[in-house]
Amino acid sequence: MKNSKDYYSNIVGQTTASQMAELIFWEAANKLRGFLSANEYPPYILSFFFFKYISDLWKDSLLEKNNNELKQGNNLPICRFIIPKDTDFDTVRKLSLHPEFVNYFHVALREIELANKDKFEGIFSSIGYDAAMSFKDRNSYVSILHSLLDFFSDFNFQPSVESNDTIAQCFELLLEKISWFEGKKGGYTNTPYEVSALLKLLLEPQEQDTIYDPACGYGGSLVHFGNCQNKGVRLHGQEVNQETYNIARMNMFIHCFDDANIQLGDSINDPKFIAQNNLSQFDIVVSTPPFSISHWWRNGLDYRMFKWGMPPENKGDYAFISHMLTASTNQKGRIGILVSHGTLVRKGQEQEIRKGIIEDNLLEAVIGLPANLLTATTIPVAVLLFNKNRGDNQNILFINASNEFYQNRRKNILSSEGIERIVSTYNAFKQDPSKNSLAVVNGFSSVVSLEEIAQNEFNINLERYVHIKDEKQPVDIEKLASEISLLDIKLKELRTKILNNLSL
Repeated sequence: MKNSKDYYSNIVGQTTASQMAELIFWEAANKLRGFLSANEYPPYILSFFFFKYISDLWKDSLLEKNNNELKQGNNLPICRFIIPKDTDFDTVRKLSLHPEFVNYFHVALREIELANKDKFEGIFSSIGYDAAMSFKDRNSYVSILHSLLDFFSDFNFQPSVESNDTIAQCFELLLEKISWFEGKKGGYTNTPYEVSALLKLLLEPQEQDTIYDPACGYGGSLVHFGNCQNKGVRLHGQEVNQETYNIARMNMFIHCFDDANIQLGDSINDPKFIAQNNLSQFDIVVSTPPFSISHWWRNGLDYRMFKWGMPPENKGDYAFISHMLTASTNQKGRIGILVSHGTLVRKGQEQEIRKGIIEDNLLEAVIGLPANLLTATTIPVAVLLFNKNRGDNQNILFINASNEFYQNRRKNILSSEGIERIVSTYNAFKQDPSKNSLAVVNGFSSVVSLEEIAQNEFNINLERYVHIKDEKQPVDIEKLASEISLLDIKLKELRTKILNNLSL
């Protein structure tokens, strides 16, 4: 491959987000190989991307200010943030050979954070002073800084050169590549774009809705819910991992959601969104929390989360479900959560919680999705939709969309036709939730009463309620028997020839 500078020079001006993400991911990873393990790459790649991005954004803002005019097009407003004098990417890179370069680098990042405490406080901790302390070999850390500064200097993220839409899409694709590359090893998770798109269509964010993700990861779902035609949605998220939390904040800023409220901490044991000693309530609560985490409870304040019962210590799925239901508004709360199929069927404490939630008429739909959609697991997953305003309807929609996918390399992708089929079926159910509804499609979906679910001991396994049609052709027994007889005759003839040859 040509070096990055030559390659980027050829594509600048006609750059696609995919080209840029591919180049950044593999070239930056090559520069980190030998210095860091693969699961340590993401914060370095993404933090340097962000450092270059805000520096170039500031450069364009200064040009606009000096010209005393606002340019049109994809340029962003002036003064969303401040880059103090001599702390920008280009100035830092010029000093990379100075004997005190490392100290200067740390000071520059810290000054940027302090100048924008409401937006950037601690956002560079993964590559700054804290990161340097984890290196036994200081030279390795310095080599990484030099390599990444040189590499990202080839890119120009100024809005006057590259549209912010392209840069934001590139960042999203980088997150997707990192999530897949890491898989189970690194713990980095990102809800697939298609799944987020499905959840958005099902939950229908409206103007001024408040949206909350208690396990927001990189913030992908929040970004998709924020990118809607209805203006004024307000985004909130909480993330327990420090590095992932910082990356989520970068993701919000690059997508121009400056007012998104992302908090660090364990949303079950230490929820950050509290109002009058209760969980704050939101119009939409959506999440892909970790599946079946153990030792999830540390005896914090429960904020009335567990009104349906305490989930078992070794399975935290219903802790997140209970949290999300409690954090949704009573008037119009809509909740969407991705779960493993075990959540639908396990007995004991989880069965009792499931029973209480269903009897309270909160569960609206169970949607089975294909296997191998997520990066951290290959198992099939399901979407549970809850609604705080179901009225008199006590029927529940079941959709088995496990075959609605296409394969792309090592993973399955939820197809656009599948998304459309799921959404149209769900909309038909909302218009007519009866068993005669157009939402009932043989082999794909069914409408089930509360009484029937109670008879099944509140087991909501999809296969109990939706039977996928067997599309295999019926076997012609007579034809098969005839073929077997002919094979037997040929086999006897062959054996005779072999014996005759051996006797010669």
